[in-house]
Order: sequence, then structure tokens, then C-alpha cells
Amino acid sequence: RKQKNVRKGTRPGIVRHAMMLGNPMRRSLSSPTYVLLVAVLVAAFAGAFPAPSMGQATAHSPEGQMLVVQSNLQEAWTDEANDNSEMDNYVSRLLDQVPYIPDVLLLQEVKFRSARYVKNLLTQATGDTYGFGWKPPRRPWTQNPQRRWERDNGILINTETVQKLDDGGWIDLTYERAHAADKGERVETTRQSRVSVKERVGTLVLAGASSHLQYGHLLPQYDRDYQVAWTDKLATVMANKYPNAVRVITGDFNKDRCQGTTDVNNCDEAPFWNNLTTAPYDYQDALYTAFRGGKKNVGLGGVDFIFTTGKTFDAGSDTSYDKSNSSTFYSDHRFFWALIGVRPPA
Repeated sequence: RKQKNVRKGTRPGIVRHAMMLGNPMRRSLSSPTYVLLVAVLVAAFAGAFPAPSMGQATAHSPEGQMLVVQSNLQEAWTDEANDNSEMDNYVSRLLDQVPYIPDVLLLQEVKFRSARYVKNLLTQATGDTYGFGWKPPRRPWTQNPQRRWERDNGILINTETVQKLDDGGWIDLTYERAHAADKGERVETTRQSRVSVKERVGTLVLAGASSHLQYGHLLPQYDRDYQVAWTDKLATVMANKYPNAVRVITGDFNKDRCQGTTDVNNCDEAPFWNNLTTAPYDYQDALYTAFRGGKKNVGLGGVDFIFTTGKTFDAGSDTSYDKSNSSTFYSDHRFFWALIGVRPPA
């Protein structure tokens, strides 16, 4: 088991500071001046080094399983994306709720600056070193007179628990100009990032794709066709690139699973969801699998998903998140997580 017994890099607690300062070899604790000094220093340390939440994850995921996180962080497109302070809320809430320190984070609406900020926060908060599985560019788009490429996806990995197996790459999704709502504007290609990793203790290999599907440029009658075509390409590329890996496709799909109803037990399923979860791809929707397995309050609904060809051991989302509360805000999207391993043969 990849058990973490000591959190490397954790700052000394207030009590420990007081004990160090209270060494009788240095000064008697009965001195009023010294007692006052200790009180001042303790208060200063309390402000400078906030104690970690008692609920924060401190252990690594078990051997044969990886903790995967899906998040659209909305830190790519506006001037506000250069102020990443809201990501402090994100990392704090994430580590308060996941059962293990995350192994892989698949992110949307990030650029290099914001993804690096989250990477560094995770490193500081956990004591593990996080790195880029796929590094997003400094500018999340590029274009020429005919075409625009949006590339706002990134992947972070915990380098203490997993190692990269390949350089990763993009999966490009686009559409025909004839199917565009505005024939005069640039045709848009969205670039989805991918990479594969292997656990450092154990044999589990996992390949992940971070996806951001967008339908706003299409004529409405082609919407369903591209839900299928784009998930076809995602699943096919991942199968061809990583045939022996547990594959994970996460992202902001800009569609809910249920069409026209909120009854999660009996609804008309969207084409993208039905396409991925049936033959020949046979992915599981991790949160829906946990829900069907009897877990309460997993947070079904919304446009973010974790699909996997592996086994879902547990899954959930930030169901207590209130995006209208500015003091805890991090994105219009709550984060999702899943504990994933190898699916036994049918």
C-alpha cells in the first residue's frame, strides 16, 4: 500500500514551536518577560503558519488504485485568470474531502500560469511534489484567418506516487464549416490533453484525457451528431494510444447526462453519455456507478464527468459547494473525484 505516514514539508505546529522556545536550558519559563515573548511568538506563528485542517487527506491511495480528480477551474480566459487566489479555496476544499492525496488531476479552463499555481499549492499543502502530466500553454488559444485552436486543458500528477510513461499530446476535435452557425467565422478546433502514468508502488497503468467539449459554434441540428463523433474520437484515440491501460476520459462536456428531466433513475440519456458507456467503448460514469452502488450524496447532475474503463472503488464531488458564496468561491464548476483501479473481467 502506498501509505503516507509522515507529511513531508509540514510546518512545525504551534505547540512544537512553544516547546522549542520553552527549552529550560535557554530561559526560565517563570520569567514574565519570557512568557510574554512566547505568547507574542505563538500568536505570530499562528497567523503565519495556519494549521492544516484535521480533515485533510494525508494518506496515499492503496496499491492498485489511483485517486483521479476532474475540475473546470475557469482560470484561463479573462484578466481575472491572472489572479489565481481563488485556487487556495479549491485546494483546501479538495484536500478536505477526498479520501486520499490526489494522484492525477485533469483540469479544464487553465493556462500555464494558473495550472502552475495549483501545482505549487498542492505541493505545499501535501508535502508531495506535483508536476505536469501535460503542461498547458501560456496562452490558451492560437489562430489564423481560417481557424482557431482552443487549448485550455492541463494535467497534474503527484510525482511521489506516479510516474509519466509518455510525453502526452493533444486530441483535436473540430467540425465542418458547413455545420457552423456562422459560416464566416473561424472554424474552431478544441484540443484535449492526454497522458499515461504508472503507479510507483504497484503495476497499475492509467491513461487520462482532459476534455472540454463546446457546441456553441454548431447549428442546433448537428449537436447530437457531434456528441457522438467527438466521443468516438476521444475513445478511439485513447484505445489506440493506450490499449493496455485503464483509461479515463474526464471533462466539461457542456451537457448533462439526462435530457429534459432531473430523474436520475429514469431519464433520456444524452448521446455522448450513451455512446461512451455502451459497446464498443464500455466506459463507466464513475459517479453514476457509485450512486447505483448505493452511495448517497455523490452529486449527480451537471456537465462534468469522470468516465473510465476501469473499476470505480469510490467517487464523489463537492456537493456542499455554494458558488454564490464569495468567501469559498473557486469556480462555477464543483470538483469531482474517483478512486479507480483495474476492472475485473466480466
